[in-house]
Amino acid sequence: GSSAETCAGLLRYLESHRPRIVILENVPEMAKPAEESRNVAYLIQRLNKIQYCYAALVFDSNRYYVPQTRKRAFAISLDCNYFGLTVAQGAALVASMLDFAKTLTVPMGNLDKFILPDDHARVVQELQRRKGLNNSKPAKEGWRAKHKSFLASKGISWRTLSAPPDTQASERFQLA
Repeated sequence: GSSAETCAGLLRYLESHRPRIVILENVPEMAKPAEESRNVAYLIQRLNKIQYCYAALVFDSNRYYVPQTRKRAFAISLDCNYFGLTVAQGAALVASMLDFAKTLTVPMGNLDKFILPDDHARVVQELQRRKGLNNSKPAKEGWRAKHKSFLASKGISWRTLSAPPDTQASERFQLA
């Protein structure tokens, strides 16, 4: 993408903590074959180098009983060393897992049950609220500054991805 910092952070995290299974959500491009996307080719090459496999598919939320259409790539990556698999075996396994997940569709039903008419009091109130927000928006700052600010507020370093201290202190938190 436009910035490799997220990918670099992910790779550093994987090398440092070696989670057994990783599930990623991203833009549909990340489900393209490596031959069609330099981003995917780069990610797979780097993952394979550290013995992680990768497979991804595009899922549309409206095929899973969510009342919206949103196509996103979902990827599964495994630590092949942990599972005693070659990268090729691991890639075949995660591809079959995603193929199976694709069969579990529950298409969205009639949206009339979910959508209020345009003149409903709550719809009118929400539209007025949003109009007020548009008039009071602060000056736009870049996505990078927004992410840095958010991460800093959670105690997460921009350069070194790690779990926040309160998460690490949890009895449920453990590194792979």
